Amino acid sequence: GSLVIAKGNGNDRPFRGDMGNVLYARMFLGADLRSEVADGDASLRLILPAGYTCVAVAPAPLELPVLAGQQPQGRGSLPSSRGRSDHGGTWNLLGNACEYRLKAMEFIPARSQLFYQVTVDQ
Repeated sequence: GSLVIAKGNGNDRPFRGDMGNVLYARMFLGADLRSEVADGDASLRLILPAGYTCVAVAPAPLELPVLAGQQPQGRGSLPSSRGRSDHGGTWNLLGNACEYRLKAMEFIPARSQLFYQVTVDQ
């Protein structure tokens, strides 16, 4: 995975002490991710640099400039960390780690490309 680094694609508050900075992250899965028996049997984690705190995670917006003109966009998404979702797992925001825990029987296939909007404090 990587952070999306392109003008107009977030990171408008990049300095230490800034709150509510929005970053966009892209992740490619190299293997199937499956939670077969219980919630949280499988998870994926985005680790931010030291000094960052993960505040919220949401699907990247459809109008994200880096995705402009791509058909299809190839941007899978997971539920938001704010609010409850009956359609997927849950996010645990632990310091500089944003961890998505799959719901029982949830499956994300290999080669999926996921885009996130990550709100951070630094």
